[in-house]
Parts: sequence; C-alpha cells; structure tokens
Amino acid sequence: MFTVAGRLERDKVTPPVTPPPLNTPPATTPSTPVVTPAVPPPNRFRSRKAPTSPTNGFASGPLRSASCAVMSAVVDAKSKESPKPDRESFKRSHSVSENISRDEKEELSPGAEKPGCPVHVPRADDETFHAFFAPLQQQEKQFEQLDIDLDAIDSASRQLLSSQYARRAKRERRHVASRNPLKALAARTDLRQEYRALSLTTRDALFKEKVTGNCGLAAEALAALASKEDFSNVALRSASATNVPNQGIKALMLLHVKGRRRVQTRLVEPIHTNVNRGDCFLLVTSDQLFLYIGLYANVIEKNRSTDIANHILNTKDLGCKSANSFIKIDEQTKVFSNKHWSQFWSLLGVTEGIEEYKPVEAGDPDEDEIFESCIVQTNMCYEVMDDELVPIKEYWGQVPKIAMLNQSKVLVFDFGSEMYIWYGKNVPLESRRQAAQLAKELFEDGYNYEECHVNPLNAAESQGERKEINTLSKSSKTRPEWAIMSKVTQHMETILFKEKFLDWPDFSRVIKIKPQENKSNGVEITPCDAEEMWSNEYQDPDLILEGSHIGRGTHYYDKESMRHYEIKTQAVCKWLIQEYDCQTVENEADVAEFYSGDSYIIKWDYQITVSGRELTYSAFYYSDVRGLLVIR
Repeated sequence: MFTVAGRLERDKVTPPVTPPPLNTPPATTPSTPVVTPAVPPPNRFRSRKAPTSPTNGFASGPLRSASCAVMSAVVDAKSKESPKPDRESFKRSHSVSENISRDEKEELSPGAEKPGCPVHVPRADDETFHAFFAPLQQQEKQFEQLDIDLDAIDSASRQLLSSQYARRAKRERRHVASRNPLKALAARTDLRQEYRALSLTTRDALFKEKVTGNCGLAAEALAALASKEDFSNVALRSASATNVPNQGIKALMLLHVKGRRRVQTRLVEPIHTNVNRGDCFLLVTSDQLFLYIGLYANVIEKNRSTDIANHILNTKDLGCKSANSFIKIDEQTKVFSNKHWSQFWSLLGVTEGIEEYKPVEAGDPDEDEIFESCIVQTNMCYEVMDDELVPIKEYWGQVPKIAMLNQSKVLVFDFGSEMYIWYGKNVPLESRRQAAQLAKELFEDGYNYEECHVNPLNAAESQGERKEINTLSKSSKTRPEWAIMSKVTQHMETILFKEKFLDWPDFSRVIKIKPQENKSNGVEITPCDAEEMWSNEYQDPDLILEGSHIGRGTHYYDKESMRHYEIKTQAVCKWLIQEYDCQTVENEADVAEFYSGDSYIIKWDYQITVSGRELTYSAFYYSDVRGLLVIR
C-alpha cells in the first residue's frame, strides 16, 4: 500500500503496459558508420550562412562601424592606387597622441604642401663650443706652418727625443681614449635645424586655458569629449540579427518531473492533455507558481518537484519575479482550494467543467524507469570548434556531467524542447557570437529523432493511461513556439539547466559537520543587580518652552533651583483642517483621537506660577509670563 503499484492495485486501476515502439534502424552498409540504436547519429553541424565580418573581439556599435568603414576605404585605396598606404584617408582623432614618427613624415610626397610654417632652431654650440675650440684650431694651424732645420739638432737633443719617445711608449694606454661628446655633437650634420609648427589643436587650446587643472579629468578624456566624429556613413547592424535571449523564459511554462532513479525535469507543451496523475508538474508564470502532485506520484518525484518550486521562488528563476509563494495542488492529501484548482486548469486551456475535470490516469508502475532511460538517449551535446558544432561522443546520448564544463569552452546542449548555449567565463566575445549564430541555425533547422524510441518534444502526450494512442511524429523542420533557446553563462545557470546534470552540486542537501562550540562565543546568563534596579529613580518628562519648564502640563519641580512650577490652562482652541478651509471644533469629544490622515491646529494658552525659597530661606511667590503653544 506504500508503493505506486500497491495504490494502483488498491484502486483497481490496471492500465495496459505499452512500452514505446522500437524502430528498427536501417540496414547499414560498409560505407556508413554504425550508429547505436535509439541514439541520434552524432553528425557535425556547419553554418550555412556566409561568415560575418570579424569584430576582433569588440562589441558592435557606431564607433566600431565607423572604424570599419575607414579601414575599408583604406583597403580600396591600396588596391586601386599604389601599394603604399594612403595615410590621408585615415585621420587621427584628437584623442590620439600627436607624437608622429619621422618615418610617417618622410613617406609623404615631396611636392605636397606641408601645413604650418618653418621654425628655425638656433644651435647652442655656435656661441660657446665654437668659441671654445677656436684657439686650439688656430694653434694647430700655426704648428703646420713652422719650418724646422733638422741639421741644427745635436746629440743631446736626439737623446732627449728618444727618452721622450720611450716614455710615451711605456705610457701607452690599452683602451682608446674617450672622445669629447660636445665636440662630437658639434660635428654632427644629421641634426635638423628647423621644424614645421603644427596648427593649434583642441588639446593645445584646452591646455592653454588650464581646464585640466580645474575639472579633474585627464587630457585624453577631455580631448575625447571635445573630438567630433562623423556618423553619417555609419551602417548600424539590426538588433534582430542575433536575437538570442539570455534566459530561456516564456510567458507560460510547464515543467514535467518524472523518474525514479534519476528524476528528469523537462519542458513540455503547456496544455492540459500532457498532465497525468502519476507524475508531478510545475506551472510557471511571471506572477504565479503552481505545483501539481499527482495522486500516484512517487516520493522521489514529489520531493524533487518541491525542491524545484522552492528554488524558483527563492531565486526568482525562470521569470517568476512577482510570486510570493507557490500554490500546491496535492491530490494525495486533497489540500487545495477550488479557486486554485480552477486557476491551474484554466491556464492550461480547460474552459468547461473545470471543477469536475479529471486528468489522465497514471500509467504502469515501470513507466518511470522506461521513460527515464529513453529520454536520456535523446540528449545531444556539441562543442564549438572552428566554425562548426562537433559532437561530444563521450556524453552523446548520456546524462551530462559537470566535469565536461570547461571555463574556456563553448558548449551547446540540445534537449529537444530546450537548447542551451553554455559559455565559460574565459571565452572571448567573438567565440560567443559565433556559437550563438551556429546554435540559432541548429535551432531553426528543426529536429529529427527517427532513430530514438521517443521524441522529447511530445513524449508527455504518451505518458499515463491513454485510451487513444496517436502516432506521434519524430521529425519536423521547425520547432514549436513554446520551445526555448537560452544563453547560459558559467555560474549563472538556471534550475532547468542544472536538473539535466547527473552530479550537479546541491549545497542544500550536503550534510555538514556541526562546528565545535566555542565557549568564548557562548552567552553567559547572570542575575541582575536588585540594588541597582531599586535605586533607579524615575524621572518625569519635562517639556521646555521659551525657557520655562512645563513638565506634563500641570506642574514641575526643579531640584537644582528648588523651584516649583504650577501650570494653569487658560484656554484651548482646536481647528480641523479641511480641503480648502479650517473648521473650529466646539465640542472636545469630537477630537478625542488624532488620525494620521487628518491635520489639526491646537492653540494652548497657559500661565506658569513659580514658587520657592531665596538664599535667606524666605519664601517667595510670583507669577510668570503667560505662554502660547500652537501645534499643527
């Protein structure tokens, strides 16, 4: 009585066992590869469209389009005119640095008119270095013009010359003496004596006005703000070209939870004929979340569907943003209202007899395991490699595992009614766009499950006890409108994507070790001090108006000055503020309480009488000024 089979026998429900039909695979020839039965063939998928222009990893936009237009103009100029680059067609922006290399200036044609006026640079060594070396040059010229008589040299002088030569030979240095850098600089002829002054740019004007010191922005940022771009020839790309939603969200989504060993959660068509009393279903909208538990659903399906509903409610997943709680329709405990029952079936298309409507009865107890094994064989996993989708044979027709997810790869998962593009966090932008285009083409090409036992898009129509078994199609050129294609980024996966994996970590189910209690963090309870509680004197409230103590409005005693204040009320006037005027309240019982939605004006005319003792301990008694208090 505690199993599904026992409850079916108790209720005398004997549905026929209708296992899914087995399709015999076509005869294979030696040239065709052998395909595993009930598994779709792992074929590669290539794009049928022309490759788009490269984006170099940058987002598309007006600036990128403008740069591409300029680059295309440069390429046309290269092919038509000369092999040298046309530098006039590519103008630098104001935000680009002005340090243009000499090679770029030399490549300009000599006959072209150069902007700016020539500016002569005076040489600093004309007045200092030349004058410094002039006496030495004159002295060398004098030595060259001397006439020496060699016969006049005697033996003593010859010995003197030989000794000086020997002395010079011993002092000969092994390394070459360093040249004078100033003299070498003065002898250079490759230094320019003039340059052409460029026209005043926006950046120079900003520097002259000293704007950078006041606004706190960098010079490059100011130059970028002041630059002007021509967007007249920019062709923007249509946003509908790659219109792939980031999250697989539909206005109405029906999730089918079925299985025994490994529970499968699949997206099915949101119609009432897909619901049976042997499984669990979740109906998700933007503001409501329904959980339907069939009469003969097993414990595993019941617990798993409840966990999914709690996760959707807590994380606002699958577009359910406005739901505060999920509505549970449990046929086993009959804990639901007629209003919720009517809302659930009306969303699924039931229009007449909602209160007496009965869903399809449960199927055979072994149906869960058969469905589980057949639906897993339809799983298809691809990896984006070189402009094509390459099947991952290790996980083809198997339950995906978290080990296949790599942060530098792009994977495409095809589950029939659901297609996911999974991006690793280190994948560049160009690879993401390429994968989105390939996945969109694969999604638009339809599906073909002729080799499989079931079609995941209409498998729910054959579950349960069906009186009329219709032949369900296994291939189509288009996918239904309720199917989803979603982009999933690493660490931001939806619950519907996580349920497809075998070993996805669920931290809510992890049994953690209880941490050791630290005595320092414990709360120590100590009794209160009775004397401190007894000695604590109560202080009456004191309202001070215009330097006078009023207390509660009747009397007040000041201990410091030993004075006693007596307050007497002279008159009290009340007004009730209406929309455009004020109404005088004659009877005090009319305004016994104040309301937050009304406004009041209260005028209190009071008199303060002060009594006490002076330094001579003689009593005094005098009347203070009258006061007026207006409260609005």
